[in-house]
Amino acid sequence: MKQITITLLVFFTMSMAFAQDKYQMKKINYFVDAAQKEFNLNKNQTKELLDNRTAYFNDYQKVFSAAKNGEISQSEKKTQVNEVNNKFNKYFNELTGKTWDELKQFNDRVREEMKEL
Repeated sequence: MKQITITLLVFFTMSMAFAQDKYQMKKINYFVDAAQKEFNLNKNQTKELLDNRTAYFNDYQKVFSAAKNGEISQSEKKTQVNEVNNKFNKYFNELTGKTWDELKQFNDRVREEMKEL
């Protein structure tokens, strides 16, 4: 009985992690698709954006996990999150050639749309 319980617990935990990853990939893909349409990105730019957006999400998650585990302080978390955001925003600005205000409008709109996913 104990082995069955442990097996079910492991299965449930892995299922939840997979579902979360799948949900995050859905959001990443939605962002990339919206950017491709909005800014007329070519295939190579779209692939590069997908890679960078995925890396952005992974870096963001690492910072939050480190803060949650007590590896970094809340002020360090804030600093590191800002660094991750600034790195991606600089890349996105260079990729699209758009101003910060234009990208902010796009980001705000897409962020709201992704809440419906």
